Amino acid sequence: PWIYGRDIVAFGGQSGAAQTAEVKNIALATNATAAGFHTIKLINITNGEAPFQFKSYEIEVAAGATPTTQCTAFAAAINADLPDFVSSITNNGTDIDFTGFKKGQVKADGSIANELTAIDIVFETVTGGAEGDNGTTDTVSDTTVGSRGNGDGFYIREMEEELRGTTYG
Repeated sequence: PWIYGRDIVAFGGQSGAAQTAEVKNIALATNATAAGFHTIKLINITNGEAPFQFKSYEIEVAAGATPTTQCTAFAAAINADLPDFVSSITNNGTDIDFTGFKKGQVKADGSIANELTAIDIVFETVTGGAEGDNGTTDTVSDTTVGSRGNGDGFYIREMEEELRGTTYG
C-alpha cells in the first residue's frame, strides 16, 4: 500500500462497518377518483449540484385504480427501462422500494459506481390535461439511509491513488 505505518498519526477507534446502499420508498394510498396520468420522477442527487440526472415514468390510470394496480404498472414501466443510477426496484404491493448503488458496484452499463448513490422521488398526477389531485396520495421516505461505512477498501484505494507520487517519488 501507499500509506506507510509511520505516516499514521491518529486512529479514530471505530470498527470497520460495511457500506449500505440507500433505499428510497414511495407508498401510494387511496384509489384514483378520476382517470388520468401519474408520473414518478427519479432524480439522481448524488453530486449535490444541478443539473441533476433524472428519469420520468408515466402511467395511465383509470378511475378507481387501486394503489396496488398503480404500483404494478409503475414497476413494469421502471423495470423495462431502469435508470443507471438505480440498482434495483422492489414492488411491495402498495409501495415501491428503489435501491441505489454502493461505491464500487458495477452498474448496468458496465461502469463502476464512484460514489454512494442518493436518490430523490417526485410523484405527480394529471387529470383532464391539468396537473391536479385525482385522489391518489403518496408518501416518500428513506427505508435505509445510505452509509459510506468505515474502513472500506474502495475509499482507502481512492485516497492512495490521489496521494500517489506526492511524497515518495
